[in-house]
Amino acid sequence: EAYQRDGKLAGLATMLDDLDQKLGGLYPSDLLILAGRPSMGKTLVAQMINSYISRTLPTQFFTMEMSSNEVMDRYVGILAGVEVNNLKMGALTDTEWARTHDVIHAMKEDRYKIYYDETPALALAQIRQRVKATIKKVGQIGLVTIDYLGLMEKERSERDDLAIGKITRGLKQLAKETNTPILLLTQANRGADTAIRPTMSNLAGSSAIESDADLVLFAHRDEVANPETAFKGVIELIPAKFRHGTCNLTSYIGRRQDKMGGNFYSLTTEEAAELDNQ
Repeated sequence: EAYQRDGKLAGLATMLDDLDQKLGGLYPSDLLILAGRPSMGKTLVAQMINSYISRTLPTQFFTMEMSSNEVMDRYVGILAGVEVNNLKMGALTDTEWARTHDVIHAMKEDRYKIYYDETPALALAQIRQRVKATIKKVGQIGLVTIDYLGLMEKERSERDDLAIGKITRGLKQLAKETNTPILLLTQANRGADTAIRPTMSNLAGSSAIESDADLVLFAHRDEVANPETAFKGVIELIPAKFRHGTCNLTSYIGRRQDKMGGNFYSLTTEEAAELDNQ
C-alpha cells in the first residue's frame, strides 16, 4: 500500500505543507497535542487545519472559550482570506466582500462540513457521547478538535495531574475506538514565555499529556520574548515529541491569496531561512 501511494501522504493533509511532509499527514487513532502560551496562535492553527479537512470530511470542533459568533467569524476569515477584525466591522474591499460571500454561500450548501460545539466545561464522557453521536449522524469524521484541555470539566481526584491523565487517556481511547485523530489544545507553563524554544518540560498540568500523545507540537511566536526578531508575525510549530525538525507559519494578512487559507500560509524552507538570516 505504501508503494502504491507513490509518495502521496499516508494520512490526512492539513494544508500546512511543511508539517504534512514531515508527518505524512494526520493518522487515524492518533492523539495530537498543540500546546502554547496564550495568544500564540493555537486556536488559529487548529481552525486552519479543520477548515481544510472539512472540504473532504466532516470535522468536529469543541470550543469551551469562544462564542458561536467568534467561531464563525474566524472560520469565514480563514476561508475567505480576510482579516477577522475587518470582517467584524464590515470594512472589506470589493474583492474581500466577494470572497466572503462565496464562503458563506459554500457553508450554506454544506461544502464545508464543520460541526462546532460551544458548550462550556465539557467532561470527557460528554465529549465521547457527542463525538459518537456525530459519527452516527454523518459518518466518519476527519478530525476532532478540543479547545482546550484546561477548560474541560475534570473528575474528582487526589491531584489535578491525575485528573488530567484520565482525560488524556480517555481521549486516546476515543481516537482508537472511532479511528479518528483527535487534536487537543493545551496551555504551556510560564517558563515558555522566556524560553528560546519551548520543550516538553513546558507542558502545563501533567506528565500524562506527554506519555499519552502520539505527537506534541508547540505554537511559538518569537516576537513575544524577542521584539527585535525578524520573525515578526510568524507562528512557529515546534515538534517536541517528534524528531524531524520544525514547521513555520506566517501571518502576512491577505498578501498571498494563491495559498489556501488566505491570511496565513505555510512558509517554505527558503522563506524561513531568509528571515533567519535577517
